[in-house]
Order: sequence, then C-alpha cells, then structure tokens
Amino acid sequence: MKTLKISVISGKGGTGKTLISSNLALFLRDAEKTVQLLDADAEEPNASIFFDIEEKREFLVIKKIPKVDPLKCTGCGLCSSNCMFSAIHATQSRQLVFENLCHGCGLCMRICPEKAITEEDKVIGIVRTGKTKEGIFFSEGELNVGELSAVPVIRQLKKTVIPEIDIAIFDAPPGSSCPVVETLNGTDFALLVTEPTPF
Repeated sequence: MKTLKISVISGKGGTGKTLISSNLALFLRDAEKTVQLLDADAEEPNASIFFDIEEKREFLVIKKIPKVDPLKCTGCGLCSSNCMFSAIHATQSRQLVFENLCHGCGLCMRICPEKAITEEDKVIGIVRTGKTKEGIFFSEGELNVGELSAVPVIRQLKKTVIPEIDIAIFDAPPGSSCPVVETLNGTDFALLVTEPTPF
C-alpha cells in the first residue's frame, strides 16, 4: 500500500498551518490510520510543542563543500564557468569558495581536469525522529543558525517517511520559496491554509 502524502502550506507565516497539521494528524490517528507528522519548517520547527515526543533519535544533516588545492589548480576556470550558483571562483592566482552559495552538487569536483577539488563535510542542521504519546510517528528538521538554505535539511527529513505508514503529513515552511517547493515535491495533495487579510 502506498503512503498518502499531504503537504500543509500557506502563502505567509502565522496562518495556522502547524495547528491544522497537528490536528489533522490527531484526527486521522483517531480514525485508526497510522500517521506520521513531519515538520518541514526547518528554519523554525514548532510542531513538537503540541506533543510529548518519545523514542527520540537525531541525525546530522551534512552538506558537501568544495575545497580547492592551490598546488594542483591551474586556474582554467572550468569550475567557475559551470557553477550555476556562482559558488566557486578559480584563477591562476586565487581560488575562492563561497560556502553560503554552494548547493553541494559536486559538479565542480567532477569536471576539474586536474582533480584539484575535493569535498569536505559541513554540518548544516539536524533531523529528529520519534513517536508521540498519542501514537503518531514524528519527524522534524532544524537548520543551523546562519545557514542560508533549508532544502538539504528538508530532503533528509523526507527520507524519514516510514514506507508502511498510511498517511504522512508535512507541515511546510511558509511562503513559496525553494524550501516549500522541496516539501511539495513528491506529495499527493496540498492543503492551503489561508486567512482573510489582503496579503
């Protein structure tokens, strides 16, 4: 049986997305469904305040960051010209890596003809899993303060979906940016929570 995946989204913060997600999880659990609630608002996860979480486990979220060996780099510029995020710049005299722009795709390392680029691990967040006292499986991702992109944390969070579960509910980040798109990717339905202000 395929897990039904529902994302609860909103165009802005403060609309009640987490309240709806949490109550939907409780309602479905009461309807004798196995449910997993995943808090994908990695910049400010807060669904856990509604539950007592037991059986907690934590996993580090690691992003690969390029490191250029200046002794091997010839300054050909292949890495610079092919990085779609402008996260690396290499000339014969200087090599710069802009960690905050890097998405950790590894392209620069793969295309370097001199094999001058390696990758280092950088911890950018954490994913926690557990189970509530009510019997709901629970996961949340949290981005480290100062990191710019929550997308890798959300990708790691989505890997914690239990395949045998009936319904997985994603409490998405607010807005319509990349973290929201990543949360929506692969879900079956989106539930849009709105409120009556002009915004």
